Amino acid sequence: MAHHAPAIAKWTPAQRWELHQLAVNSLLEVMRDCDDPKVRADAFAVLVKMGVAQPC
Repeated sequence: MAHHAPAIAKWTPAQRWELHQLAVNSLLEVMRDCDDPKVRADAFAVLVKMGVAQPC
């Protein structure tokens, strides 16, 4: 992801927000639909790191 940082830095705030929302929605889908508890836990950890969820 770091190699994409220069390109993303040039995006408008609206474009960055859209990417953020896409990531959040994708992670929530993983938590809802994935049968693997480790994958669900990893998705939750990313949401916590993003500041979207609070740790239990």
